Amino acid sequence: MRRPTIKDDDELDRALAAYGKEHGLTGSPEEVAQAALRELLAANSDRLPFRPFRFTTLHRDEGPTDFSINHDRYLAEFWQEGDPR
Repeated sequence: MRRPTIKDDDELDRALAAYGKEHGLTGSPEEVAQAALRELLAANSDRLPFRPFRFTTLHRDEGPTDFSINHDRYLAEFWQEGDPR
């Protein structure tokens, strides 16, 4: 398990304490923060910046035929400008 360091202030401490009471959590502040973070990530999983790259199938005669050779160029174009098709 990793142990990240989070610097907080009094307002965040109060918010975490309130979250813990609201959800019936009696553990340490670290456990309350973990629970809050898990809930936040689960609720916003569609907005997370890091999602697996999904390949889509192409029909014959659709898309570039040299993708296996020039894949770096096509991926760079995709990430910089959006889908180049």
